[in-house]
Amino acid sequence: ETDINHIGFGDKGNTILVFVGAPKSFENNIKRALQLASVLKEEFKNKIKIGITSGIVYSGFIGGSDQNHYSCLGDVVNMSARLMTTSKPGKIFVSEDIYNYTNLLFSYLDKGLVSVKGKSCITHLFELKKEIKPGYQETTLKTIGRSAELKQLDKRIASIFNGKFGGITYVCGVPGIGKTFLIKSWIQN
Repeated sequence: ETDINHIGFGDKGNTILVFVGAPKSFENNIKRALQLASVLKEEFKNKIKIGITSGIVYSGFIGGSDQNHYSCLGDVVNMSARLMTTSKPGKIFVSEDIYNYTNLLFSYLDKGLVSVKGKSCITHLFELKKEIKPGYQETTLKTIGRSAELKQLDKRIASIFNGKFGGITYVCGVPGIGKTFLIKSWIQN
């Protein structure tokens, strides 16, 4: 699922602001965004410029009681717009963090270090070329070596069933370490 947040017609040309992973998130938001960008590039016959970034944003409803809309704000959104304006028609430019997350799934052309308007630092830029590995098949795997983590999750949720505040549990780790698999295993048990 994606959210077409804004369609604009202005001095920078026609623009579309799309959020993938907000307000509803999936484990493969970045991959989905890159696949969507590739489809849009083909559908618009290489006449569009696309910039993609990823990160933490401020999100929620903007406006008053009469008129409001959901949106995301922050440096990540601004950087995406800067990458789009830096790009050329038919090109999809991505930030270094997008490249680092997906360089085993997609092929890229390293555009080097570039100066981006409105930013004091130099940005490492990559051009998305194509997907090199089709999607994976979900399999049924047994959780091994995560009993301590599963017990911690059980302990955190127990207070909710007793009518108390359960707190916030943040599961973090590098990509591919098994965060989603851990949560799926915990939910199944």
